[in-house]
Amino acid sequence: MSPSSHASYPGTGAGPAEGRRARPGVRIQIAGLSDPDDVKFAFAAGAHAVGFTVGLPDGPHDGLTEERVGEIVRGLPPFAATVLITYTSSFDGLLELLLRCRTPILQPHGSHDPEVLLRLRRRLPHLKIIKSVNVSEGRTAEAVIHEAASWEGIADAILLDSVDPDTGKLGATGRTHDWAVSRQVVEALRLPVILAGGLNPANVTEALDVVRPWGVDVHTGVETDGVLDRSLLASFIRACSPLPT
Repeated sequence: MSPSSHASYPGTGAGPAEGRRARPGVRIQIAGLSDPDDVKFAFAAGAHAVGFTVGLPDGPHDGLTEERVGEIVRGLPPFAATVLITYTSSFDGLLELLLRCRTPILQPHGSHDPEVLLRLRRRLPHLKIIKSVNVSEGRTAEAVIHEAASWEGIADAILLDSVDPDTGKLGATGRTHDWAVSRQVVEALRLPVILAGGLNPANVTEALDVVRPWGVDVHTGVETDGVLDRSLLASFIRACSPLPT
């Protein structure tokens, strides 16, 4: 597999956004969506992909089931990239989720056996995999780079996310991490790197300038009281571009 061909999100298949578009080359994923109208809004605003969280340790997110995800995905136009975000780790469990959700991209969080993901690739040849890697407080850049590089040839991209030190939760923590570490990972890796962790409309422009990632992922940073805030989502996408259209 050539790393240069990895993780090329399809286009949005959505209408034009108002104001400014995302800066050229920066991919934007809006994660944690569960309402089909919010999904359509995200694409129309300029998002490249949306992420659905299923198979979580503490139960469904916003009551979202894999069957519901499948319904939403079926209702989207071509070129609308959809991502399955999950902590499920077994081959059978992941395969069942992917077949029910009908998403062409998998974003596994937590600990995963590389052989399981390789088996999934053989079973689903067109599957793209975004592997999350944590950038926890005190973890060295060398350690993060070593883990991220170990997924080359298996994953199509790496997502750098934060860890909640109190709960150990990876992802959707609302916490940023050391962007200097993430920048070193970007510079060291051949794989595309997606930056996540505590991003919001107020800090994403600086994060892009510091880290220079291939893409960004946002969840809680575009929510108000745990619910998607469309105004924040639109502001986030505008903040990803310093240039007017």
